[in-house]
Amino acid sequence: MIRKIINICLYGGTDRKTYNLIRRKIEKNNAKTVLIYSSVAFVLVCIMFGLSFVLDGFASSRNIFAGGIMCSLALILISLYSDKIRILSYVAIYFSFSIFLLYGIAIAVYSRPDQQAATFLVMLVLLPMIFVDKPLRIISCLGFYDLLFLFLVSRVKTGSVLYSDITNALIYGMLSAACSTIVAMNKINGLVLENKLQKMSEMDQLTGLNNRNCYEWRLNEYKTRAKDTICCIYIDANGLHQLNNSEGHEKGDLMLKTIANEISAAFGSMDSYRIGGDEFVTFAIDMDEETVVSKLHAANKNIEEAGFHMAVGYEIGNVKNTDLNSIIVSAETKMFKSKSEYYKLHDRRRR
Repeated sequence: MIRKIINICLYGGTDRKTYNLIRRKIEKNNAKTVLIYSSVAFVLVCIMFGLSFVLDGFASSRNIFAGGIMCSLALILISLYSDKIRILSYVAIYFSFSIFLLYGIAIAVYSRPDQQAATFLVMLVLLPMIFVDKPLRIISCLGFYDLLFLFLVSRVKTGSVLYSDITNALIYGMLSAACSTIVAMNKINGLVLENKLQKMSEMDQLTGLNNRNCYEWRLNEYKTRAKDTICCIYIDANGLHQLNNSEGHEKGDLMLKTIANEISAAFGSMDSYRIGGDEFVTFAIDMDEETVVSKLHAANKNIEEAGFHMAVGYEIGNVKNTDLNSIIVSAETKMFKSKSEYYKLHDRRRR
């Protein structure tokens, strides 16, 4: 029970490992949300700032509107740079919270001290439904500003207005804490499901490697990820068809899994793909040829000890001067040559 409560407060009902898998998506979604809302806020505050010179009812809040313009611009800039500096996505969330809630407090306490607070209470309930983060952090932030509001209104307001604001702040504060937790749990669980579905669409179910869909989606990323060189390694499982016919598909599946495990162990699962029935591709980024050959030799040795064979072709090119497709085609050509040599020798031995 205690563990469940901790997971709800810290990870929205999931666990630490699962939450970390979707953390980047949460950060990107929050950054986009901040950009949209801060842009809308900028336009609205600019309009109200202009009206403050025309309408007496807005004149008393002119300084607040001017501050809102500056803060909205700051939020726009922060959200735009959050892709490069990840922590800025969290700065954007809680800076947004601070701006909107402080704006509501300023309106309630200083601009209209003789009226019941409305803007602050709306912000208190609305803001947690917009952004996604760990429920405990959101509740702590809301609790801080709710207490600040209670402290300030108790020093400025009197009578029935004071009593109404205190009562509403307590009620809406608790309501906001409950709603923010429920909303965060639903959004986090939705992102977890989305992440699982995405992995299923990108993963080869037999070997656990990335599949052809993933290969085609990520192909354009390699030119930007590599600083110096990129190596494409093309691999084919020799004799898979014959093995399936002679010893059954379970043996053929074992062959594919063995090759996939060795590729993944040598070059990492992130850049390794099963792109066909017996074909694999893996990329080595900024890795020298000697290291590539050494890793291939070790992987091939383990595969042959397991009683299987693979044909390999690789090509290394400078990322700035060489087209990635030409590197892949060259590696594939070399693989076919290796495969042809294997079958010539294999057929001769069989005869």
